[in-house]
Amino acid sequence: MRIALGIAYVALSLIPFVIAYKRKCRNFIVIDVLAFFFTWTIIGWVVAMVWAMSGESDAEEFNRQLRGF
Repeated sequence: MRIALGIAYVALSLIPFVIAYKRKCRNFIVIDVLAFFFTWTIIGWVVAMVWAMSGESDAEEFNRQLRGF
């Protein structure tokens, strides 16, 4: 049961990151950290999800972050 809850937690916390990554959001790393550490509060997950869906898309900044500046 604990393993299933752990897998569900990780999967749920990755949803905002995947959305931010696909949309090429400027702050996709911050969104992932926020979602991962605050999914348990539900409010943190909702904030990360809203931010991922409404965040600015900037392909150039996104690529720079992927390369490590």
